[in-house]
Amino acid sequence: MIEISPQLQHFGTAYTEFKFWAPLLTAITLVWKAKGALTSYMDALMTNHLSHIQAATVETVAETKKTNSLLEDHTEKLVMVQNTMRDHNEKEMQVWTGIVNTLAVLEDRTRRNPSRKAAHAKR
Repeated sequence: MIEISPQLQHFGTAYTEFKFWAPLLTAITLVWKAKGALTSYMDALMTNHLSHIQAATVETVAETKKTNSLLEDHTEKLVMVQNTMRDHNEKEMQVWTGIVNTLAVLEDRTRRNPSRKAAHAKR
């Protein structure tokens, strides 16, 4: 049999330990680096994705504020138009009431004096 010197036995133990720990440390290092790379990739992906959503949200807020101010302005104008139309209708009703009353008076006067109507027709 071949005898192994004590220095080589110590080397064999170190080699055995190295055979055990080297793959384990390599696997841990690879997982650590993969986690870091995946985390940075996902951050970039989510940042790119969310930045579009954030920009759209900011734009929507600005447009909504503009729309609300336009609606408020138009609402005020609509109320003003309604008030103007109501005033116009009330004045128109007063005018038509006056016209109807005048026509009623004229009709009443022409019915009372038919001879007068005939006298005017002869002239």
